[in-house]
Amino acid sequence: QLEQSFADFCSAPKNDVEPVQQQWHRTMLAWMALQGQERGPATALEQSWNVQFWPDKKNTTGRKMSALTKADKVWTVEEISTQSVTVQGLGALEWLLYDDASTLNTNSNVCESGVAIAENLHDKAQIIANSWAENPWKSLQKTEWESEYISLLSNQLEYSMKKLSRPLAKIGHPRPYFSESWRSETSLSNL
Repeated sequence: QLEQSFADFCSAPKNDVEPVQQQWHRTMLAWMALQGQERGPATALEQSWNVQFWPDKKNTTGRKMSALTKADKVWTVEEISTQSVTVQGLGALEWLLYDDASTLNTNSNVCESGVAIAENLHDKAQIIANSWAENPWKSLQKTEWESEYISLLSNQLEYSMKKLSRPLAKIGHPRPYFSESWRSETSLSNL
């Protein structure tokens, strides 16, 4: 749906980005269930960085997206898939939709490149969905599954704590740009 929202936006007059932003946010919230997983099908886990590059402590997404959008070309989904993970997923689309340096509304090449990034994200999501089509834990005995389940919960809790501790940092020295989704100001809802 995100790729369709981008395509619709790019084919219409560039005045209302809000429907695309809302769809991006819904997509981000859907990703939260799998984000940070360290257990499960290997093919699904391998896609995590392609879906979302975070934490981005050095604003690599901003630098790479700025360079990508300054190229005088429309990037294809095939080309995007061979670029840095920072320009392939949710963070790249957030940059296009929310960053002051983005020319999404004024540059048709950038808009069409956004469609390619959204298509690439859709492709990665399909790989993840196919990987999870079969339960990787179905052969476990009850006690093994309970142990694995506790590990899964612990992993999610640890990841949520990382989302809080990185931007809060030391008392009196917060680092707000270490927050997830700081450009869209949706960090809290991603917890």
